[in-house]
Order: sequence, then structure tokens, then C-alpha cells
Amino acid sequence: MSDTITRIDAAAELAGWTRRMTGMYCKDLAAIPEDAYTKCPGGVCRTPQDFTAEVAGFCFMVADLLNGKEHPMPDEARREAWKASLDTREKGLKAVQDGGEALASALTTAGDRLGATVQAPWGESLSLFQLSQVAANHILYHDGQLNYLQALKGDGEMHWFD
Repeated sequence: MSDTITRIDAAAELAGWTRRMTGMYCKDLAAIPEDAYTKCPGGVCRTPQDFTAEVAGFCFMVADLLNGKEHPMPDEARREAWKASLDTREKGLKAVQDGGEALASALTTAGDRLGATVQAPWGESLSLFQLSQVAANHILYHDGQLNYLQALKGDGEMHWFD
């Protein structure tokens, strides 16, 4: 076994992971029937529209921070307006694709800003690299919700490989 350490570019790796998670989410969102995009089985859970808006919005927020821009936490009215603007599955798909790509691209150009400390929306202090990891993996978290909703509608396929 070699004692040589293989160096990786952590930001580039995370950018690639972000693109992969974005692609997986979008394939699963595309498999959700259009009429299920704004509905919730049981009446108390969040809809695919709800968490799609959250996924895209969080990616855009972290991309802005990585790019050195201010991005204040939106109030409830702005979050609702953003969600309402994504009123079709196609608009949601586009927002997630664009948000994921904005995050991935920002990761590859952030350089030293990756080490800057910021306050996460939930109040915790994190480096921008850590917050970027949360944003990338947040996509996968909500993809799990899409998978569950697909199963409830009788769809047991693995759409990531479509």
C-alpha cells in the first residue's frame, strides 16, 4: 500500500455531488404525476411543491453566499410567493435544476470564501463549505420524500436510472 496521499479538490467533489443529487431529484420529480405536485396525501404533509421550492431556494441562497452576495433569510410572505411562482411541476423542475447548478458553479469559484463563517437559517454558525454540504444533501433528503409519495401512488420504480 502506498503512503502517498491522493489529494482531492473538495469543492469540485461537492460540486459534482450537488449536480448528481440535483439530477436524481429532478428525475424523481418528473415521475410525480402533475396532479400530485400540489397535493398531499392525508391532508397534513407538505406537498412536492412545498419542498421543491425549499430545495431550489436553499440552493440559490447558498450560491449567493458563496458568490459573496448578501442573501437575507426571506420572511414568510416571500417564501410563499416563491412557492406560488413554482405552481407547476415543470416550473419546479426548472427551479431545482437552476438552483442546483448555481450552487455547483459557485462551489467551483468560491476559493477562500469556503472557509468563511456564516449563520445558517436555523441559527447555527457554519463555514460556507459546511453549509454547502448541508444544501447538497438537503436535496437528497427531500428526494426521499418524493420517493415515498411515488410509492403511495403505486410507483415502485427507481427513476434515478431513467
